[in-house]
Amino acid sequence: MHRVPSSGQLQVNGWVTDAQKQTPIWVLAFDEQGNLLGFTRPLENRPDVTQAVGAEAGFRGFVLPANINFSARRNVELRVISKDIKSSCKISNAEASS
Repeated sequence: MHRVPSSGQLQVNGWVTDAQKQTPIWVLAFDEQGNLLGFTRPLENRPDVTQAVGAEAGFRGFVLPANINFSARRNVELRVISKDIKSSCKISNAEASS
C-alpha cells in the first residue's frame, strides 16, 4: 500500500484467493466510517501466485486506487467478493498515512 504523490490517492497492490484458489470478482476499499474509497476487478496477471499457491491458471492480482484524505491517519479496510458470494470476506485493515 502506498500513497500516489500529489494525487490524493492511495494505491493498494496485491492478490487474494478463496478456498478454491480462484481469482475473486471484486476488491473494495472502505474507510473507518464505511465509506467506499475505491474498487477494482483483479486484472493483473500473477503467474508467480499461480505457481506458488497452486491457484487457478490465469490467476489475477489487483491494483486498487482509493481516494483518501491524507490530512489525518485513517484505517483502510479491504473486502473481497468471491465467485461464491458466501465466501466474501474482509482481508485487511491497514493504516493509511501521509
